[in-house]
Amino acid sequence: MTATPFEAAAAAATADSVGERAGDGTTASPKRVEALHAGPVGAAIAAVVTAAALVAAGAAAGSLSTAYGIAVVFLSLVVQQDTRYRKIPNWLIGAGLVSVLLYQAWSGGPGAAGMALLHSLTPFAVLILPFALGVIGAGDVKAFMVLSALFGSATALALIVYSLVISGAVAFVWLWSKGELWLLFERAWIRLRAGLRKPDESQALPEGDAVGSALPLGAAIACSLAVRVLVERFMS
Repeated sequence: MTATPFEAAAAAATADSVGERAGDGTTASPKRVEALHAGPVGAAIAAVVTAAALVAAGAAAGSLSTAYGIAVVFLSLVVQQDTRYRKIPNWLIGAGLVSVLLYQAWSGGPGAAGMALLHSLTPFAVLILPFALGVIGAGDVKAFMVLSALFGSATALALIVYSLVISGAVAFVWLWSKGELWLLFERAWIRLRAGLRKPDESQALPEGDAVGSALPLGAAIACSLAVRVLVERFMS
């Protein structure tokens, strides 16, 4: 099927905006923006700082508990992995969820574990559209699911809001300072034009581009938990 002149022009404009045209008129690989990956020492330091900050926030808010301790360990490992590799591995999600379910069964019986499993579905339902648009990664959604099983749906929803506000604000400032704020809007536009399907290589922005370089969402999730406990303590 032959494309109309308008469709051909639109496709060429999209290709030019996210890639480089080769000399023969074809589109080369998309422009890559260097992502921020910490080394093993830097990632370990980030995990230790995360644990210390969460413990300090929990102590200040009087919220230290077994459940909170599980969250501190889980989120410290999330930050370490997300800072080091820019992904949250399935083994960590699985270990976190199993730990939470065992804790819920120990503290409240099998019924509490079953309810926790149901609560874990809330972030999936809420974040399915942002995930489809490429705003949030699968590992981040799963991390919220673990926290929802641990703390319940209401707390998980608050953490989602806090996390997205924190990471969005940092990303906005970061991209604005680099003169690349347009990447944020271009990614959303490409996703919408693709009908919520993953674009082909000529249209997709590369994984790990500057939109996600400013602050790994794992770190924002950890920050959101600290904010949540402090808000509950001093605003209630």
